[in-house]
Amino acid sequence: MTTRRNVIFAALGTVVAAGAGGAVLIATRDQGASAANNQPLAAPTTAVTRQDLVRQDSVAGTLGYGGGFTVSAAGAGIITWLPSVGKVIGQGETVYRVNNQPVPLLRGSTPRSGGPSRPA
Repeated sequence: MTTRRNVIFAALGTVVAAGAGGAVLIATRDQGASAANNQPLAAPTTAVTRQDLVRQDSVAGTLGYGGGFTVSAAGAGIITWLPSVGKVIGQGETVYRVNNQPVPLLRGSTPRSGGPSRPA
């Protein structure tokens, strides 16, 4: 059994050595060829002109604001801050302040008033 294993390892070692030798031979041949042609390559060039870039597209449509929505608030207090006109407010950002406390924008449905419903 050990003789068979030794023969397999010897054959495998020969194949690996031959492959490594071939790789070294190819690498050195490519280096020799590139050393002989060690002249810089000419890069393709083209003339550059200065000009204005203009593009127009005509489309039909109406320009306006996105749809509005109702903001509901609970509790009482004095509105102490409002965003500037045209400010886009994203989810979680302050819509306004009541008694100097921020009120964030939370999108979604509101629960029904009167508390949770209970089965009779």
